Amino acid sequence: MDPKISREQRHGYNAGILKRPSTALIRIFCLLVVMTSALSANPQSIPTAAVQTVLILPFENESKAPGLEWISEAFPEVLGQRLNAAHLNVISRDVRNYAFDRFGLPADIHPSRATLYRLAEQIEADYVVVGHYNYDGQSFSCVAEVLDMKRIRMSDTASSTGTLPNLIEVQTGLAWQVVKTIAPSSV
Repeated sequence: MDPKISREQRHGYNAGILKRPSTALIRIFCLLVVMTSALSANPQSIPTAAVQTVLILPFENESKAPGLEWISEAFPEVLGQRLNAAHLNVISRDVRNYAFDRFGLPADIHPSRATLYRLAEQIEADYVVVGHYNYDGQSFSCVAEVLDMKRIRMSDTASSTGTLPNLIEVQTGLAWQVVKTIAPSSV
């Protein structure tokens, strides 16, 4: 190799570009992009606070009023949205239905406490929310309990009451009581 040829001439145009100060920023940016994509590809390597996983089952209809079965599935949806806002990881309906299917259970069954425990264990839930609701023609009431899978105990009951047209407010009141039970520091 000829010693009189400069380094830039030997390595071409790109070598000269890489020496510029603005290029250092580009290198740092590229490094950050590579690191971010590597971390997102392997989320176990990202240090995070312990995220609590919550399974919310459809509530049991104890009402004698016809046409209120749809409210059963509304509880996991509304409570799930409220608990997600409290930074809890709520298991989706699809995952819940898949777990029921794997257990050979119909999606609309209300399992026993033992079955519920095994189901929650299989999907690695930290908490399970179960409950029921009632409507007497005037007042709508709902009750929930939280199964703590780590301590293997049921919480005290949380309840909320109101009118049927204010169903969302009743469910929201119940959701915040559930949040206080699961994550008191987030309320």
